[in-house]
Amino acid sequence: MRLYSNRLDIRALLRNSLLIFLTWVGHSLLSASELPSPVNKLISSSCLDCHDAETETRLDFSKLNFQLADTENFRTWVQVYDQIDSGAMPPKKKSRPDPELRKRALRSLENELKARSRAQQARFGRAGWRRLTNLEFENTLHELLSITTPIQNLLPSESTAGFNSSIANQEISAPHIQGYLKATDRAIDSAIALQKSRRPRVVTVNYPKSRYMKIWHDKPYSRGGDNTRPLEDAVVAFKRTDFIWRTDRNGFKAKLPGRYRVTGVVRAYQARSTVSFLLYKANGGQQSQPSFLKAFDLEPNQARTIELTVELDKDEYLLPSFSNLLPQPDGRSLFQVGAKEYLGEGIAVRTLTIKGPLRESKSSIIADLARNDFDSKTIELPKIMSLLKPFMTEALRRPLKPSDLDLIKELVVDQLESGKPATEIILSAMRNILTSPQFLYFVSDPGRLDNFALANRLSYFLWKSPPDVTLRDEAEVGQLNVVGNLREQVDRLIDSPRFRLFVRDFAAQWLRLQDIDATTPDDVLYPEYNDVLRQAMLDETVYYLEYLFRENLDVTYLIDADFTFLNRELASQYNLTGVKGQHMRRHPLPKFNPRGGLLAQAAIHKVTANGTATSPVRRGNFVLSQLLGIPSPPPPPEAGTLEPDIRGATTVRERLEAHRQQPSCNRCHQFIDPPGFALESFDPIGRFRFKYRQLPVRGKSNRFVLGPAVDSSGVTSSGTSFKGFKEFKVALLGKEKETGRILRNLTEQLVVYATGTEIQFADRDRISEIVETIRSQNGGLRNLLHLIIQSKLFTHR
Repeated sequence: MRLYSNRLDIRALLRNSLLIFLTWVGHSLLSASELPSPVNKLISSSCLDCHDAETETRLDFSKLNFQLADTENFRTWVQVYDQIDSGAMPPKKKSRPDPELRKRALRSLENELKARSRAQQARFGRAGWRRLTNLEFENTLHELLSITTPIQNLLPSESTAGFNSSIANQEISAPHIQGYLKATDRAIDSAIALQKSRRPRVVTVNYPKSRYMKIWHDKPYSRGGDNTRPLEDAVVAFKRTDFIWRTDRNGFKAKLPGRYRVTGVVRAYQARSTVSFLLYKANGGQQSQPSFLKAFDLEPNQARTIELTVELDKDEYLLPSFSNLLPQPDGRSLFQVGAKEYLGEGIAVRTLTIKGPLRESKSSIIADLARNDFDSKTIELPKIMSLLKPFMTEALRRPLKPSDLDLIKELVVDQLESGKPATEIILSAMRNILTSPQFLYFVSDPGRLDNFALANRLSYFLWKSPPDVTLRDEAEVGQLNVVGNLREQVDRLIDSPRFRLFVRDFAAQWLRLQDIDATTPDDVLYPEYNDVLRQAMLDETVYYLEYLFRENLDVTYLIDADFTFLNRELASQYNLTGVKGQHMRRHPLPKFNPRGGLLAQAAIHKVTANGTATSPVRRGNFVLSQLLGIPSPPPPPEAGTLEPDIRGATTVRERLEAHRQQPSCNRCHQFIDPPGFALESFDPIGRFRFKYRQLPVRGKSNRFVLGPAVDSSGVTSSGTSFKGFKEFKVALLGKEKETGRILRNLTEQLVVYATGTEIQFADRDRISEIVETIRSQNGGLRNLLHLIIQSKLFTHR
């Protein structure tokens, strides 16, 4: 069914989006103002030697006017202020400016910048109207229609520069609107189909009795067979062979999108150690790129019933897989012996039982559309509007205005007069609602947010989804803005399982975990890397951050801790013993173990390396920009690049030392290289190392060799020496206690993520107040969320 009105005014949506942009830009540019006298004197005495028309720096003061109404000009003067305030300019090798002149210049420039920024906020509000992110759009339709159908893939990709909630990264165009229409069509059609389905279907894939499975038992190894051993009550797998075990060939694939409950009966076979049963999902020809679902460990002789609930799209199927299987005790392989006589480790699979889709419908309008034949009788305007009004109220997440109803009423009247069927009219109106600016944007007036706007901002911040009944009730009675009530609701949201959605999304963007699949580790250099380890890497960081927020631990735990979160797969990677099972759990770290803190986590090492080698530059930049909030400027054109040497002719430190001989490069590398050198202790998949792995120059090409020793020593930009990663963490911890730089950056990142607006000059005082309050009270990250949410940065637009 693809029924939506031709009256959907795409031009209106584009026009609204343009108005949103224009209100943020302003109405006109002002004429140039006079540069404050102390600033002029400071520049003349200390800056013009390097920053005039005769030098090749990026800044020329002889051409820079003082026109703060111009956005780029304002941004340039902010950079000038920050460079002088931090002491970076003038450079240390230059003569120092008069301290009193410097102080007066900074004060006068700060006052000018602050006044301009505050005037902009007073006129237009601090934040513009931000749009639902793709994740928020999908979650909202899922909540509204009681579905799990994936629809993000129908929307244009989002910017990866900064947070995708940032207004600066949110464009709207014809492809976006077409994507919203397609996604809405799919969501509504899925909801109706799910509602029309009767009780959940139950399918049992019985592998011993599967005709498809029997085909492969006697086929030769060269033709894909001889990998399995049939037993009376199960089939044994000795290796991963997806084409044999895929459930669509053995009796099941999803007929409808939704949640499915999966139960499997498996046991370890001939196992001498822990073996792992894995479950994936795939669709059609994507067998080679399946999505990992979960892993289950089996101890020797252990039989187990595995259970999980999965979300499947239409035509998706399950893909059992097998891992950690050792060969025969004599080392001979399955190929050499054959499945009938093979004594290596295996996993016996009896059945997979799949029940679903499981219905959890709460949408009355969808239930009405599925149950009633509206087209067999005459339905008038009042009946249609009575169906649409509650749906529209929930969709727009606030009380309806007369103008909201007038637009839909006009559409319904026109289509009734044209003789269209009632079902088509209702569906058309629903699609108009779900693609309207009122639905897609967080619309509010400048100033304090009303209770419903605050409920929206709060819920989409901490849950990535619409407000629940409790939040809506608080907004309805006008009590959410009361400080005590707001604090109570924030605690409730943090303590909910949904809070993990925020942590996962925030960490994916702040720490670039979304880039974990940007490169694939070389399977010769890093054979340990697999899907189970990849997921454990991501989960470690998410579970760890979630614990810090919930337990109100302070920001120093981002740098170091005596615990982490891991499963057996990740514990093996970290050389930790005594951890069984694939579930994540909090685990103490031995005193002299290098782990502890974000920078010791494998996910960070993976996203800051390529598939073969590590780069101190890339990792150092990560520490500066993501953790400290001090991004380095782009390299000068003459800098060149550092190519990885995977055969070990030179070490990365040797190549970098040569690179730093250029003065223009050394200015930034004095800050970049120290954290990058410290992180050389970890390879591209997060293993602690003493020597680099290399591909062999000669001999067998399917095995790595050990090369030069790793040197993770260095000297910080402030002059502190460290012999390795643990000493670097000590230095970083001391610097944080002195400056609060990481706390300030985290505060700024959370504010930008929550409001969709970059930190403006007028916001700096409020950020400083939050940071100083946390530091003076030894507060933790839960306190930090409370202070941000109670500040005007959050409660006002």
